[in-house]
Amino acid sequence: MNTPEQEKFDIKSLVEETPFESLSAQAFLKKWGEMNDGVKIEFLPRKEWEVQKETGLFQKNKSGKEMLFLPEDLHLWEMVGIMEEVDQKTFSENPEKWLKKKVEMNALGKMFKNAGAYISERLSSVEEGKEIAEAMAEEFSSYGNLLVKEVPGSTELTPEETQTVDEWFLGKNIAVSRMGKVEDPEEKEEARKEAIAQFFRVAEKAFALKKRELPSSEEGIELWKKTTPIHSSFLQKVERSIEREVEKPKWEMSGAIFRSGIENILKNLERPDGKKAVSFAAASFEKMFGKKAVASFFGEKEKLVESLHLSDLKNELEETRRSGNADAISLKESQIAFKIQRAVSSFPYRSNSNNPAEIVAEKYINCVGASTIGGALLSEVGIKYLVGAVPEHSVTLLVTSDGKVIWQDMLNPHINEELTDALLEGKNWQGKPLSVADIAEFSKNPSSEGLMFDIKGEMYRKKVPSIDEGSRQYITVFPPETGQQIQILSNTASTLSKLGNYEEAIEACRQVISLSPKYLPVYNNLGYSLAHLGREEEALAVYKKALDMNSEYSLAYDGIGQIYFQQGRFKESKEVFEKAVSVHSKDPHAHFGLGRTLMKMGNSDEAMREFNETISLNHSLAEPYFYLAELSLASGKKEEAIASYEDFLARADEKTDPKKIMSAKESLQKLKINN
Repeated sequence: MNTPEQEKFDIKSLVEETPFESLSAQAFLKKWGEMNDGVKIEFLPRKEWEVQKETGLFQKNKSGKEMLFLPEDLHLWEMVGIMEEVDQKTFSENPEKWLKKKVEMNALGKMFKNAGAYISERLSSVEEGKEIAEAMAEEFSSYGNLLVKEVPGSTELTPEETQTVDEWFLGKNIAVSRMGKVEDPEEKEEARKEAIAQFFRVAEKAFALKKRELPSSEEGIELWKKTTPIHSSFLQKVERSIEREVEKPKWEMSGAIFRSGIENILKNLERPDGKKAVSFAAASFEKMFGKKAVASFFGEKEKLVESLHLSDLKNELEETRRSGNADAISLKESQIAFKIQRAVSSFPYRSNSNNPAEIVAEKYINCVGASTIGGALLSEVGIKYLVGAVPEHSVTLLVTSDGKVIWQDMLNPHINEELTDALLEGKNWQGKPLSVADIAEFSKNPSSEGLMFDIKGEMYRKKVPSIDEGSRQYITVFPPETGQQIQILSNTASTLSKLGNYEEAIEACRQVISLSPKYLPVYNNLGYSLAHLGREEEALAVYKKALDMNSEYSLAYDGIGQIYFQQGRFKESKEVFEKAVSVHSKDPHAHFGLGRTLMKMGNSDEAMREFNETISLNHSLAEPYFYLAELSLASGKKEEAIASYEDFLARADEKTDPKKIMSAKESLQKLKINN
């Protein structure tokens, strides 16, 4: 009798992925290149690319545009070499930056090799789940060898390497709680073996339960209501973690392209001078005679970096740091950061201007663009900061050498504020109340998953006017490069979906998730784009994933409710929107969705109540007035219908359904004639 093969974590198929074979993935990466340094990316069949590689991955086309050639079947491990070439070109005048990123990617390969050795060295302690452990050790080592080539030597790990793998493989909490407080090396090793044995024992049981899973009592219950079994939750968590680490080269390659955009800002962004007439004359002159003639006739425009005397500021800070005086160092950091903030805030605002190439070309910024420019300048000087994502806004948090954390909105230098423990509401990695010291500590080695917490008090709502009253006053802080990419990618995904380019929007969302899988807003955008492509089951699964991470994320309920509404499943839609309202009673969109559903079900009075509640929460929304008018008209209340139609038309904009606008105008005209 054949023993069934033990199910294992599927690492090999992840490693063999070719992420850019789909046209939508290629289209998005091309767009990403243009958005950053204006580089044009061209995908070639493998054989053509091998020939092209001999003459160089970079080449200028006839119009002088820089081109980067990539194979259509680009593998994850190949991306490391391409990332190195992109970084080497970007930092040709600053090789230290290129070498730093090269060391980081080598460290990823080394980590996989070390993790393989780490498990192999302790296989004798694994009794249950040994096949799973052996397969994982082998596949980790193989992938590490693909990522980094090293001269063969000892595979035995040093104590420092072992400790690093402890946190990477077992997780920081387990590593600290099991081994952190143990001083004796032998006792520490026994604790390590016990933790590893437990991991694979649980994995084997989870796979066994998954295989013989019977239909549960939840069969027939809507997806959003179902609870994920503990064993499935464990497997999903491990699989997501492995997937994230294996696919790191993909988002690191995107990061290399983004770094070229940041360098483009530092080298080429001119300060805003406000001389419209001269600028127009210079632009006309350039069309006729070229850039060199403009430079000799009008003079070179001053670069932002030059106008700030950034190298002098950097020298001043380094000199102050040599003094060792913490108060003086922090004061100097704050002064330089404020000077940078004032310079950035002088750029004119435009809502969609956050792409590095566009910022350099047109010198307009939005909040994300402001954080990107300001952050690039802070990094160049050597000042520590975090990127903060708040609802519909972006800020930076300055972290000074003495541990202060200062809210710094690069668009507005007048609302800076030092955070205090009393303003914070959240938990640190140990589950204890979050403090300013925890944020400062996070900034030393920030995770790309970010740190989310709430800010209490009126201060937040004054600084973030987009937040609805009663909504969570949260902020998620990220390491600089990761946070900037997340925000630009999120804005790009929103723009693409509004334009109907849903496939590219989906790819942008997936890029965000690969960077930070716990960043909830992106799941709403991803679900929206999938639903508009008719991929409703996928969209529902995306919203469910968001709810698994946060059962009070009302936008996920809104998304599910919308899908059920479109499918004509009004009973289920009503139930979901009621759940959304119970989770967040101040969410106007939840009340609006519930109102539409009730209206479809013939519950006019209840629907009218929900539309009125929507308006009380956000009176600028147009559509609730349209439905109020329709309900009033149906019940013979002509005066109320006229008033609601007029309110609707007064608030309608380019986003409003043109059919509703036309219908409202026609109904209004008839009502006024007959009134």
